[in-house]
Amino acid sequence: MPFISLYITSEIWPFKENLMQSLDSQLKNLQGFNTKLCKYRLTLVDEKVIEEKEKRNLISSDSIRCEFVTFNDRSQDVLMSILKACELGIKNALISLKYPWQYSVTIIPIERSYNISGFNK
Repeated sequence: MPFISLYITSEIWPFKENLMQSLDSQLKNLQGFNTKLCKYRLTLVDEKVIEEKEKRNLISSDSIRCEFVTFNDRSQDVLMSILKACELGIKNALISLKYPWQYSVTIIPIERSYNISGFNK
């Protein structure tokens, strides 16, 4: 079952529902797999970046990281469509919120396996 992990920093966390709705509105139009099976996982993260190289000052950074996990037998066209839909969904949410936050989207292909009573076949 495909799932979407959204790693969201605290500044963006209050807008998580808007973000998820915008992302889902793009994914529901995809062809090639059933998006009704997708699950969303939201994780609040504390992200730091180095402000000054010499002093090594760490400051808070706000961003969204989207990881879409799906089966590795998807065609390249379908995987590219997923990537573009995720990017567009996040961009649309950020535009509507009028914030210039950074984001990234990663597609993670996994093997298909069937788990019955804890044993893989």
